[in-house]
Amino acid sequence: MELALLAFLPQGLVFFLPQTGRFVSQQWAALILPISLAILLFFVWHNRRVPGFGLLGLGLLLNLAVIAANGGLMPISPETLAVVHGEQAAVVDSRAFGSKSIVLPAEETRLEWLADRFTVPDRLPIQFAFSLGDVCLAAGVFWTFWVGGTARPRGTCAVPEGETCSLETPERV
Repeated sequence: MELALLAFLPQGLVFFLPQTGRFVSQQWAALILPISLAILLFFVWHNRRVPGFGLLGLGLLLNLAVIAANGGLMPISPETLAVVHGEQAAVVDSRAFGSKSIVLPAEETRLEWLADRFTVPDRLPIQFAFSLGDVCLAAGVFWTFWVGGTARPRGTCAVPEGETCSLETPERV
């Protein structure tokens, strides 16, 4: 669990807190994001037997692939950004409003089909873009919580059939 928190901490400081994120250059942000995702992949690998973590890992791999192929940040096209943020001007090859995204035209984006290219319906009050990797991540999280939330007799473990479980010493990271 500490490993996952260690991976999320830099992301939180750089991408989700404007007070700290504005002091981080695009070059540092492009280094922090892939490293953070790699740490999360390590965490997922060590917990791969947990239901849903395979799908979660696939989502992380897809996102890491497109991020690594495009200089360390998640590409988003100016057109997709306009849908999400309105007609605010977006500077190509720069971070989009301090986020994890870099504004790149679709024709200049490597692995464009894995980029943040999908948007939620405009009738929803919050607009955002997401990728195929994000869909896999969300499905993996949902699956993990769904299976983890099922009722089990007290004192039993939720491990795949044929594996042993020790209630005293969990073997997961």
